[in-house]
Amino acid sequence: MKSTAEKLETVFAPKSSRAEYMQKYRSTKRASETEASKLAASIKKSFDDAKKRIEAALLEVPAGTQVHLRHIEALAKLERSYRDELSERGLSPQNLGVATAQGWKFVCSVNARGSVAIVEVKRGQADPQSAPFPERSGADLKTINELESEFGDAPRAETED
Repeated sequence: MKSTAEKLETVFAPKSSRAEYMQKYRSTKRASETEASKLAASIKKSFDDAKKRIEAALLEVPAGTQVHLRHIEALAKLERSYRDELSERGLSPQNLGVATAQGWKFVCSVNARGSVAIVEVKRGQADPQSAPFPERSGADLKTINELESEFGDAPRAETED
């Protein structure tokens, strides 16, 4: 049984610092992460060893023979089983196309005159509120006005003086 002094020492013992707490947390996290990485490394090592043995034997066999063909089939089977084992154990996705979805994002703005501006938003880039409209030169405005007078009934583009 603890004496009163021992109980007080336990209650008033110095608390561990944040650094000590984070160090313990990281070591625990690292230990759990290393289980998966150890497993993946073990699978990779056995795959590499078997692949080296098959490739070494393949060099000793004359090309075009049945034995040569069987070695190539064994190598293909080994690679398939390696990928299957990684996906079965959850170390890599079964269907990589589903795991990494490809996509694009664009911001499109239309002003009152009907001009359209489009901007592609890259990954990690903030979404713009609107796409910037390009500056028009005098020649551009002249061409727009000619086309509008010939084909459209929209109001004329503003000219620069």
